Amino acid sequence: MKLNNEAKVVLVVVLGVIFLEIVSRMFEPRLSADVRQMLSQKEIPERIGKARSEGRESVLVLGNSLARASLLESGIRERFVELGRPDPEVLYLAPDGSDISDWTAAYRHCFLGRSPSQAPDYILIGTGQTHLEDNPVVSPEKLAAYHAGREDYGIILWSWLGTTGERCRFLSASVSRLMANRERLRPILFYNFVPGFEEVARRLNEAEKTEVVPPGERNASAGRFGLLLDSIPVPPERVMVAAIPLPWSYRLNKAVLETAEKRGVRVFAVEVLREWPAEAFPDGYHLSAVDGAIYTKAVMARLLPQR
Repeated sequence: MKLNNEAKVVLVVVLGVIFLEIVSRMFEPRLSADVRQMLSQKEIPERIGKARSEGRESVLVLGNSLARASLLESGIRERFVELGRPDPEVLYLAPDGSDISDWTAAYRHCFLGRSPSQAPDYILIGTGQTHLEDNPVVSPEKLAAYHAGREDYGIILWSWLGTTGERCRFLSASVSRLMANRERLRPILFYNFVPGFEEVARRLNEAEKTEVVPPGERNASAGRFGLLLDSIPVPPERVMVAAIPLPWSYRLNKAVLETAEKRGVRVFAVEVLREWPAEAFPDGYHLSAVDGAIYTKAVMARLLPQR
């Protein structure tokens, strides 16, 4: 059977997309350090299990770039050494630009159904002012491709995502790496090689911006934070929320504090009640290496007090 011209065009486009999908998965780790970190999340339980078999404890840090800059591996290890304990396995589940939606989904995807021997001994949750609140999902694409397990698709689609556009982006990214990494790949592929793509993308973005959640529907709840804590089998005294200093002083939301208190989880927030000097934030947001070490020391003294 001969194909007409329209069918040939469709076939070429489909084959081209399949080819690009295969190539994008092959070269995905080269896109950025953040992508490599997210791809490596699935290895965390095995690394914890290996450490436990060697008689070593593990510390899992949940957060984003704030946590990586302020809860330093060297400082965490140092506290164990001070207490005469074996060198711990320190792991980070801390993607760039992420918040409680990503952390909850990623933790559950990594650990639900796993052996108790693969659960961390200690968990530090590093947060800024609003990262533990039920805010709109930052990136439905990254959430689908790198963090969420299928067991959570229902709650994400109907409770976490507020618009039809976000749900479509989530579902598309769950099966397509092209969609998941579209912001990284778009300048490389489409703008350079697909005629008229820039204009189409502009129109789609404008249409998407018109579908937003009305301000009145947003609230400062902490349900996703509660779901995360309920998913952690670690005793609550081994879990700590560390409020990370920012260039301004702040207080954590009341719903966040009540959620932690209800589950017996400690919150270390004294350091964010004061204003830190401007030089503590060389890039205007993250703590410097020196100040990060000071902050890590303060956190670890609370997590592992001297007996």
